[in-house]
Amino acid sequence: MVYITPEGIRQGRDEVLEKALQVAGCLDPILSVTPLSQQVAATSGITGFTVTSNTNWSAGSDADWCTVTTSGSGNRTIVAEYAENVSYQPRTANITVTVDGLPEQMVSVIQEKSTIGIDNPSAPTFQIYPNPTDGIVRIIPEKVIAGMPVIIVQDMYGRIIFNEQYPEAKEYEIDLSFAPGGSYFIIMRTFDTIKIQKLIIH
Repeated sequence: MVYITPEGIRQGRDEVLEKALQVAGCLDPILSVTPLSQQVAATSGITGFTVTSNTNWSAGSDADWCTVTTSGSGNRTIVAEYAENVSYQPRTANITVTVDGLPEQMVSVIQEKSTIGIDNPSAPTFQIYPNPTDGIVRIIPEKVIAGMPVIIVQDMYGRIIFNEQYPEAKEYEIDLSFAPGGSYFIIMRTFDTIKIQKLIIH
């Protein structure tokens, strides 16, 4: 996008300016949610969807076994937390994301059927410790992540409290001692994947 400002012509994204233009009715709202679906194991866990927007949005799940971040503004991650599937049938939770003036967008969490009695362990893709923590957190991927991963920490309401890009490494350490006690999601995003773990801060 190109902006003409008192300082001259500028290119790129300016979320504050876009929000002001949106409020003034000068900028059309946008909404994109990716990927269209996340395939998950029968065990309980967490997954995510990337929202690209320039305005406020809301989200809801049609399944009581899958809860999601209910609202946000601008570019954010919708965190979907799902319960264990104990049935022998796969199941789907449809997540609807809405912005005033735009058609709804729907994405899905598709959960595999129960694997009770089947040897199919589900290991996390990264470990965090200590958990719970007083602030300092070590993040250890199960394998070195190629490229430059982004580590995001988001509260239960979808507010981002930490967002940093890191070089390739065997482990990462972040300081969240400034954050109030409560539940958070640590999101590790690469070019083509999103991995999420839950964190408790004392």
